Amino acid sequence: MPGTLKKIKSKTGKSVGTFLKINIENLVEIITKEVVKELLKIGVELDFSKNMKSSNPVNKGNQKKQEIDMSGYKTPILTEYAAESIGQDVNEIILPKGTVFTPGARDIIKKRNFIISYN
Repeated sequence: MPGTLKKIKSKTGKSVGTFLKINIENLVEIITKEVVKELLKIGVELDFSKNMKSSNPVNKGNQKKQEIDMSGYKTPILTEYAAESIGQDVNEIILPKGTVFTPGARDIIKKRNFIISYN
């Protein structure tokens, strides 16, 4: 679990409960994963490509970078679909800070050994 458990004690030292302290990025990621999982489970077809524009890849020596514009999102989410659509010759992708990765996108990033940079 990406967070820390804290015990709450009364003035007398008696334990009165426990709460989970978690940062907002981890919370958004957990919620997003669960919502996407549940929507897919009930057969909802998700299309995240509408607001996402892929810029032309930039060549730097023999490395090819590709920036993904997610300005249409309040919280940028890199989906499996978006990760699959990245050119085969690209080895680095540039994303906005705070981007949430779906589990499928994480798998593709690991499989293709992408370098991730943030703008």
